[in-house]
Amino acid sequence: MRYAEPIAYRIGFKPPEFPRLTPLEFYRYLEASDERRRLQDYRVAYFISWLMSPQLKKPIEPHEIADPLWITEEDKVKNAKKEMEYLKKVFNLEGGA
Repeated sequence: MRYAEPIAYRIGFKPPEFPRLTPLEFYRYLEASDERRRLQDYRVAYFISWLMSPQLKKPIEPHEIADPLWITEEDKVKNAKKEMEYLKKVFNLEGGA
């Protein structure tokens, strides 16, 4: 509660609203808030890429601007492991390197 309350106020809850939420409702609201911010960052990156691309030799893609904000090294490792497991399963491979 001590850590969740400041987060709740930062994402837009008013003091009387927060205590009435269940933990699941708060968590879902927090996920939705993060998704809204992520989509807004990618939207801004789209327009920034339009502004930057004429100044560069190779045009820059919006994901090249926004991905570093949202994709961490830990996420990259997790995705690589998932992809490796999927490929092992699809091609019926054993072991690994």
